[in-house]
Amino acid sequence: MDLFVSEGYVTRYDERGRAYRVIPQLQQAFKFSPEALLDTPLTLPSGEQVPFGTLAVLQRNTEPRALTRFQQKSSFKLFGGVIPGYTKEQALTYVEELADELLPPGYVLDYTGESREIRREGNTMVNVLGLSLIMVFLVLALQFDSFRPLPHSVGSCAAGTFCCDGDHLYRLYHHQYFTVGGLITLSGSSPKTPSDRRVASNRAEAERPPNCAIRAAQ
Repeated sequence: MDLFVSEGYVTRYDERGRAYRVIPQLQQAFKFSPEALLDTPLTLPSGEQVPFGTLAVLQRNTEPRALTRFQQKSSFKLFGGVIPGYTKEQALTYVEELADELLPPGYVLDYTGESREIRREGNTMVNVLGLSLIMVFLVLALQFDSFRPLPHSVGSCAAGTFCCDGDHLYRLYHHQYFTVGGLITLSGSSPKTPSDRRVASNRAEAERPPNCAIRAAQ
C-alpha cells in the first residue's frame, strides 16, 4: 500500500534513448479520500481479493508534515509570525511557554536563525557595551593625559541613552548590533566635544597678554 500511494518508482525503462521511471499508482477513485483507501482490493496468497479495510483500521492523528534532524536528533520545526504591537522576543517567549505546557516530557527546545540570535547572542550586548566603555575611557584618558574624561564619558552615555524613548530602546535591543554601535559612538563622541572645548579654553587662557608676559619673563 505504501508503494501505491507514495509515488515512488520501482524500475526504469528505455524509450528512444531516454530513461523513464515506472511509478505504480492506484486509480483515482481509491485516492479520493483516506476512507477510500479501505476499499482498495488486495489479493491474498490464495487468490481471493478482499478490501484493505479487513486488514487495517483508519485512525486520524496530528503529526508534523516532515520529520527532520537537528543536532543529530529527530526534530520538527515551529514557524510563526509576529503581529503588530509585539516584539519578536515577546513572541518567542510565548512560544516557549506553550511548548512547556503542551510538549511531552523529554522534548528540548533549540533555536535557528533569528531566534538563535535573540536567545544565544542577545545576552552578549551588555558585556560588549561594558568593554567598549572601558576602551573609550582609556583612549580618552590617553589622549588628554588625564582620567577626568570618566565622568563625562559615563554621564553623557547615560544621558543620551535615557533621553531616548524607553519603548523604542527596548525594540532596538533586539537589533543589538545597531544598538551597541550607536551607544559606543555616543559614548565616544559626546565626551570628546567638551574635552576639545576645555583644551581650546585652556589654550586661549594661556595666550592672554598677562600670561604671555609672565611666560616670557620666565
